[in-house]
Amino acid sequence: MTGEFAHEVLRRYGFGRVVPIDRYLLPITLVIIAMSAIPVLREYRSGRRAARPRG
Repeated sequence: MTGEFAHEVLRRYGFGRVVPIDRYLLPITLVIIAMSAIPVLREYRSGRRAARPRG
């Protein structure tokens, strides 16, 4: 059990040094939120177009 724990700690420490997660966490989160909002905005725009009176 302690060998597995030590291996996991060292693996995560090494991964954190190779890829600085703190540096990329906020931009990746913002990209995911923006991509999730695209379908909502499309539906909103199409709904407004359909509700617009034609004349």
